[in-house]
Amino acid sequence: MGSADPCTAPYSCDWLCGRVTLPCYCGPATGVRLMLSSPCPDQIPDSLWQAYADTLFVYRDGEAIGVLRVGQKPDALTETLMQQAAVSSAVFITAYNAQHGSDISPADNQARQQRLRDALQSQGLDWRAGAGIGRDTAYDPEASLLVLGVTERDAIQLGRDYGQNAVVWIESNEVVRLLVSR
Repeated sequence: MGSADPCTAPYSCDWLCGRVTLPCYCGPATGVRLMLSSPCPDQIPDSLWQAYADTLFVYRDGEAIGVLRVGQKPDALTETLMQQAAVSSAVFITAYNAQHGSDISPADNQARQQRLRDALQSQGLDWRAGAGIGRDTAYDPEASLLVLGVTERDAIQLGRDYGQNAVVWIESNEVVRLLVSR
């Protein structure tokens, strides 16, 4: 019994109203897994940075499902949403498990996420509910938000405000990337 190749094994999740199986999105059209090193390994180990890079960032817009991957351009739904909102950038962020806070209770994580939603709402920002779905099925998907129309500087500040090591930065027609927010 061998384990499945992590680059070809599908992600599977009950997060989006029933079981959804999403394909693994490997490096741009090569079938090769994108390997990343942490830009600050003294603060964020390479293994954690790689786990972030291997995560599927999934959100829902009505009945449509958007899927973002670090190292790839935004999917068609994300491009359409940004175009309709007349913005050229977005951030995918969570308030869950702040800086290795795996000991944060589910109730505290939910409260932190609600504070993030409330802050975005008070700023008049447009967002969609989503989740970060990692390769390691020992961890539940983390509730997250795709926030449209923020600047890179504001995205990093949001990450800092909610204790995140990094946030996912999205620009129209550019490769999705991680930004350090510590």
